[in-house]
Amino acid sequence: MPLAEAVVKLAAFHEVSSDYLLGITDHPAGLAPNTWLIDQNLVDVILSDGAGKFVAEEEWSFPVPIRASLLSSADYRSLRRRIRAAQRKRR
Repeated sequence: MPLAEAVVKLAAFHEVSSDYLLGITDHPAGLAPNTWLIDQNLVDVILSDGAGKFVAEEEWSFPVPIRASLLSSADYRSLRRRIRAAQRKRR
């Protein structure tokens, strides 16, 4: 197995980023708190033609939370269902 593939599998198994396993970052999710995620595709559209309308900052940028987690699409959908169910219970 090539080294890169082994690192990816180990990271997935331990639920951390490959950068964390390799010592590139001290943050298990690979994202440092107090940094920002941006939707680069949307930013490119805004900068090239303005997207034809005003785009709120919250639509293209997001602060990284202190306890960030990266999820697969399937895990995200599962978590979203669990959160929605918990919120419905509280109403």
